[in-house]
Amino acid sequence: MLLTGLNSLLQGHTKINAFNWSKVRKLSFKRKRFLIKLRPDLNQSAYQDTLEFVMASRDCCKIFWKICVEYHAFFRLFEEPKPK
Repeated sequence: MLLTGLNSLLQGHTKINAFNWSKVRKLSFKRKRFLIKLRPDLNQSAYQDTLEFVMASRDCCKIFWKICVEYHAFFRLFEEPKPK
């Protein structure tokens, strides 16, 4: 099972990857594949711009994508949202 935290991806109890939300350029899914496209990091010579994960089903992938999009939007806020 793949889980997302404040700034990391976990598979079971193992941390797979950690990065700042500001480095995430795009989150997408296609069928069972969940994709994270990252902004280029000029400090790293071995740069991987896309991370791909295969989920158990399309529905699981879509739910995980929605959660990540919400996290990404929340942690990228520069100011408090205005009440409606």
